[in-house]
Amino acid sequence: MGNITITNTLVTGATIEAGELNTNFTDITDVVNGSLSNANIASDAAILGSKLNLAISGAIGGTTPAAGAFTTLAASSTLAVTGATTLSSTLGVTGVATFKKTVQTVTAYTPAAAETATIDLTTGNIHSITMPAGNITIAISNETVGQCFMIEITQDATGSKTVTWFTTIKWAGGSAPTLTTTASKRDTFGFRVTGTDTYDAFVIGQNI
Repeated sequence: MGNITITNTLVTGATIEAGELNTNFTDITDVVNGSLSNANIASDAAILGSKLNLAISGAIGGTTPAAGAFTTLAASSTLAVTGATTLSSTLGVTGVATFKKTVQTVTAYTPAAAETATIDLTTGNIHSITMPAGNITIAISNETVGQCFMIEITQDATGSKTVTWFTTIKWAGGSAPTLTTTASKRDTFGFRVTGTDTYDAFVIGQNI
């Protein structure tokens, strides 16, 4: 039964028959002992939390509240929760994270005398040229704007060899440095690609 219905209205001075009372009380007990369905509750009615028997699943603030842990069910049907409502979570990490170090590989060049050593920047950022028994030209390929790279130049056993650099280089100080010509000595230069075929260049170390 969804609603309580007054079947018989009692009038002052009238004789009350048992059936009249029984009918009214039957309606009441059916509702109370049964379940409320479509109950006509006023919009501003408040229901005490102690009267709510709620089945709650899940946890609030790491703890599952017991039934009746709510204060009031207001007209907006918003449940107000008593106590802390901070949600917390634990990040569980399984296993051990392994970090592998990456070592820059060195790309080696051994051009012949009077040849061009073409530095391929897709192979890495450290390039080592061992001079032949003669002068060489250095060229660049596959550069990326913003890329930084180094070129090492090592004289052969007799020394006195020179290089012709690739074009459009802005050297620190305004001019290309003089290459160390001592036998078996190494010079190292650093470069940064600033645009298409344009570079900033720096002396890292000479006569090493």
